[in-house]
Amino acid sequence: MRTRRHVNLRRMEGATLIEALSAVFVLSIGLLGLAGMQANSLRFNHTAMMRSIAVQQAYNLADRMRANPNGVFASAYNNPAETEVADCFTLTGCTPAQMATTDFAVWMQANRSLLPGGGGSVCIDSNPNDGTGCDGISTVNPYSHVVTVSWSEYGEAKSFSFPVRISTE
Repeated sequence: MRTRRHVNLRRMEGATLIEALSAVFVLSIGLLGLAGMQANSLRFNHTAMMRSIAVQQAYNLADRMRANPNGVFASAYNNPAETEVADCFTLTGCTPAQMATTDFAVWMQANRSLLPGGGGSVCIDSNPNDGTGCDGISTVNPYSHVVTVSWSEYGEAKSFSFPVRISTE
């Protein structure tokens, strides 16, 4: 014997439409969240890239300073003026001070081209163990410098400082 189910079709009208609309609503909220996460990911990735470039640039100048210790000992790297660059890469009579000025100018040019609002400075740290950076006035230990790379990111000024110690040996 078969039993017949009596289905009230009037009660079921529009139920599928409500289910479909609620599914579309939940899916759209999920997609908006996914888009927000993607935007944050891009922003954080850009920030990481800028910081990596700044670290690379600080190490670049530190290596240039280590290659020219006579320029360091003459305090030629202590915020030199960006003047006309001597052609130290082809001339044989370039002094350590000229090499320091050239290194700094080339380094600053690279900072400007690689980083938005890029810049930098080098200063003598009179008390390298106090953790405060440069005060720029002392000659107590002229072989401890701080290289700072600065840039602008999303309208905010950022910087990275790296201590450089050049020994006399």
